[in-house]
Amino acid sequence: MTELPSPNSATRPADLPVSAVLGLSDKGDYDWARLRGLQYPALAKLAFYRTFTQAILAVFVAQIYVAEVGLIGMGLWMAVMAAVHWHGTRVDLALADVDRRRVTRAEFMRQANTAVLSALVWGAAIVIFPFFGSPGDMMAMLMVVAILVAGSVFFYTAAPFGIVCFIGIIGLSTVLHFAIMGLWQGAVGAVLFTIVALLGTVEVGLTFLTARFAEAAVVEKEEVVSLLLREFEERTRLEFQTGQIAGFTHLYAGMEAIAVGVCEHLSDEDKIISTHRGHGHCLAKGCDPAAMMLELWGSTDGLCRGKGGTMHIADFSRGMLGANAVVGAGAPIAVGAALAASMTGASWVAVSFFGDGATNIGSVYEAMNLAVVLKLPKIFVIEDNGWGEMTPIANATGNHDLAARAAAMGMPAVSVDGVDFFAVHAAAGEAIARARRGGGPSTLVASAPRFYGHHEGDPQLYRSREEVADLRRREDCLPRFIERVTTEGSLTAAEIAAVDADIARIMDDAVAKAKSGPRPVPGDVFDHVYSRYR
Repeated sequence: MTELPSPNSATRPADLPVSAVLGLSDKGDYDWARLRGLQYPALAKLAFYRTFTQAILAVFVAQIYVAEVGLIGMGLWMAVMAAVHWHGTRVDLALADVDRRRVTRAEFMRQANTAVLSALVWGAAIVIFPFFGSPGDMMAMLMVVAILVAGSVFFYTAAPFGIVCFIGIIGLSTVLHFAIMGLWQGAVGAVLFTIVALLGTVEVGLTFLTARFAEAAVVEKEEVVSLLLREFEERTRLEFQTGQIAGFTHLYAGMEAIAVGVCEHLSDEDKIISTHRGHGHCLAKGCDPAAMMLELWGSTDGLCRGKGGTMHIADFSRGMLGANAVVGAGAPIAVGAALAASMTGASWVAVSFFGDGATNIGSVYEAMNLAVVLKLPKIFVIEDNGWGEMTPIANATGNHDLAARAAAMGMPAVSVDGVDFFAVHAAAGEAIARARRGGGPSTLVASAPRFYGHHEGDPQLYRSREEVADLRRREDCLPRFIERVTTEGSLTAAEIAAVDADIARIMDDAVAKAKSGPRPVPGDVFDHVYSRYR
């Protein structure tokens, strides 16, 4: 399997030590700046709520103790509190872009120092103010302490080191006050509360970092795979036009977000079956692009030893049960795979991809009905590009609401924008999760254009060049995805360019291998025709 590039080397951080989560050390391949880049951008989003909460609590404490402490003393305390949190908000807002640049150690220390200063200001109030008030006032202060600790865990999840510093100082101040007052039971309780809060801080910090890694992985992998899908089709088109690839080929360009959005939720154990337009599904499921290109060249080193070609390519090791040139034929085959899972207790789900033209095939509805009756772990993905070969859907389908047609069979069915990866990913994730829970089949209708004809060589007399050009401008999933992730800061333009260059290298290597790969000899025609069953 060709190793696909990734913008970052980050993986799920379940094995990270506490020191790495807090930012005190690195471990192995984990980059210190990369970890902070996953944590710190969230600080800016909560800066207002964090400052507002601190202000409310400070005002609450001030109105309790202002009569005893004095207006000047309380005013000075409030001014210091305001200055600390004004500075802290500026620091946190300045870290909003560290997922697109490298955070520095100095910035890390400034962020932590803000938490320390805030804790010291609060700690002074906790130690000193209760001496001037009643027992009831002390209870109110303890309530404030509890809110501060719990709130810091929530609002500073993205900066666990700052939480640890804050809770540690607040806890120590509370213990110190109880000790001075001779309330040793209270001191012990404060120690235990602080320990529990610190342990919770570490766990919450790891949970947050794990979630951010998962989000980044989805975004990064989608970009890598989608670019690969597009480049594979473009190179296939080029080689076909120069006569290097024989036979028909049907390109998936324009529809990449559908295959990737669905297959991101699948493992090698899960099964898919494709159509004559199957390159994208193969790649999204994890098939080797070099082995696929060898197959298109008819090489004996191809995925199917050169006997499947573009329209019957398969890789059972990846759960790719094959492309299928017969319109609508994949749905019942995938239902068979889902039935096998149900009968054997296997955990896989089965997904069939087919076009809007296949929704007029009787076997598709027979497959849907059987899946519903038996409550099978089966997902029907309808890729609506508006054309059944050269026939527009309006001329071939009475009810254009394909989701409604599927829902009439008794299963959940939703329509999504197939150009929007995030929409496809969310809808597919819900359907697949439902199937894994034993909830039965679902249908996902994803609309996206195909940028080339039904097959290579199709003159496309049924639509104008202007229409295709307009689709590329308005409905291309790749620019739309790139615009969103760069705007949000999930990926940078430089990272995307690096991936693009790596993929170009991968495809150059794949084409070179395909051109020089071994070719079959006449005697090979009798091999792998029949299976032996004993």
